[in-house]
Amino acid sequence: GEIRALGQEIEQLRLKLKDSIYTQQKYDEDRKFFISSISHDLKTPVTSIRGYIDGVLDGIASTEGKKREYLEKAIEKTKVMNAMIDDLLLHSKLDMGQIPFEFNCINPLKFLEDCICESSYDFELEGKKIVLENHTQGSLMINIDTEKFRRVVQNIMDNARKNIVPGGVLTVILREMSARVIM
Repeated sequence: GEIRALGQEIEQLRLKLKDSIYTQQKYDEDRKFFISSISHDLKTPVTSIRGYIDGVLDGIASTEGKKREYLEKAIEKTKVMNAMIDDLLLHSKLDMGQIPFEFNCINPLKFLEDCICESSYDFELEGKKIVLENHTQGSLMINIDTEKFRRVVQNIMDNARKNIVPGGVLTVILREMSARVIM
């Protein structure tokens, strides 16, 4: 009986080790893919910046107005790069468990209304709409890190905006289920 119990425990340990190895391999593959993607994504704005600067130096942008336009475009590309680098740093900090969270008790309806208000102008510029459907009752409160979660929501809405055809609508739905809030 003891040998059988020992055999079962060894088998459980073997399965846990196998799962752990698989998880580590998947994690390593995801990390390699992420680094490859970031490298590729950074290459595009760097190439653009180089092109704009070369255009100024080579005289393609010969007027003061054209030079200014080229330099402003280069500055915009550096802003894109800074955002990518911030994302990379955030990922790295998350990976190392170094991100502190600051939780606040907030009303999720008000939170989403604010997020939508911030994005609605960009949607309107592209002939698109963003609407909120509220399926909650009363004054609901949730505990979240508002700054970090706002970034998540804005990222999702920006990605949706890029993939919606002109005239299209993004519908954000807020609903309540048991002890959860679903956005």
